[in-house]
Amino acid sequence: MYRALQRSVASAISSRVASSERVPDVSSLQAVPQTIPLLETAPLQILYHNQNLFHTFLEINDALEVLFVLEGLRPACRQLVHEDDVHRVVGFCESSGLHWELSDFKILKDQELLVVPEYPGDSHYFVYLSRNKEVCQLAKFYEATRNDALFGEVLGYPQCCVRFYISNYARAAKLRDDYTLMSIANTHFQPSFVTNNMARFFSVSLISHFPCSYNCPETEKMGSAFFECLTAHNSSLAEYVKEVLQGPVISHASTGVHLLKGAKAVGSTIWYKEPWLTSPNEMHATLRLCNNIKYLGRNHIQLCQDGHVVEDVSGDHVGFVMFE
Repeated sequence: MYRALQRSVASAISSRVASSERVPDVSSLQAVPQTIPLLETAPLQILYHNQNLFHTFLEINDALEVLFVLEGLRPACRQLVHEDDVHRVVGFCESSGLHWELSDFKILKDQELLVVPEYPGDSHYFVYLSRNKEVCQLAKFYEATRNDALFGEVLGYPQCCVRFYISNYARAAKLRDDYTLMSIANTHFQPSFVTNNMARFFSVSLISHFPCSYNCPETEKMGSAFFECLTAHNSSLAEYVKEVLQGPVISHASTGVHLLKGAKAVGSTIWYKEPWLTSPNEMHATLRLCNNIKYLGRNHIQLCQDGHVVEDVSGDHVGFVMFE
């Protein structure tokens, strides 16, 4: 449910003009995820009817979305699939009892363009998956017609989060269609790791929507059910996902998301071992030079090397949250 992409869907379908419509940055396309090595104790394996989901869905968050649909925890999901891999997804659906629908347009991921299906170059499709054929068709229809309220409903997102998403279109458009700073602004106490959607830039997430708050009760209930499901299928992978989602995260309007791993809080000081990179930028370089953060508020932190303040960062353009 990415508004920047949806704004262009209907016109791309109706005009049938190949490669002329530019799509603004969207959260699933704007950053190249860093490859984070899995723990040796967390094999990439989720078996469903004797099929390993990772043989078809290569990223952790993609495989988890499909698992939660298969287990009836979500009514539907949407996957960005390379055109050469569509046949694999279709084959998986047919063997596992899932219904599927293909978008009536292609996406040029690297160039951020929507094109018609006849476009001959390298491209992706959106594939909508559900155990219910009608739900699958509705997901495709609601996105094509830019009905975000019903699209969010058919994907199983909490209504409060759908309303939050719709009411913040204008502000998010100025932030590359990223809602994380607004989610942080509505967060008033330490949230559970199950609501952390910011690690999606590293292809790790239990939820796939922007929560109205990282304290959102409905999102936490949903994320906890998802985590229990993953634990039942692969407890080692579940622990790895938990480790990635726990801890401090910085969201910055200009430099994106920064996960700080190996973190330990001592009072208002958070010591860390390594910042994870979404894309090269000045703040990431500063975080690599530092080894701790002094927390002064949701929108005010100091980047420090031992006891020396290297940079003071404050304002609405930055948000800090620590997931437990």
